[in-house]
Amino acid sequence: GAVRRALRPGGRLLVDADRLPAAPRGPEVLRDGPGRQRWSWRPGPVPGAVTVTCESPGVAPLSLDLAADTPESFAAEIAAAGFAVLRCEDATGRQAAPSSDRAWIVAAGKGRP
Repeated sequence: GAVRRALRPGGRLLVDADRLPAAPRGPEVLRDGPGRQRWSWRPGPVPGAVTVTCESPGVAPLSLDLAADTPESFAAEIAAAGFAVLRCEDATGRQAAPSSDRAWIVAAGKGRP
């Protein structure tokens, strides 16, 4: 509900969903980004979840617990949350499939243009 309320009429929800590699035994660096950000992940507090942490010098680290969904199951969850999924494409621009490592999902609140 909160995300739907945050979108203005005609707005779009854009999601970049990656399939996670096999779960690490401990913290593992995902990538180093701009501003000397370091993104890492580790097994989450419950089965089927991971904890993603972003650290940057001079800023308190931020951690989020996320469900380890596949791109296609995440698109289904977006639809179940009341959004109309307009596109769910893989890196080649084709419809994402269960074997896709990554998906770009575009959705809109139902009943909106």
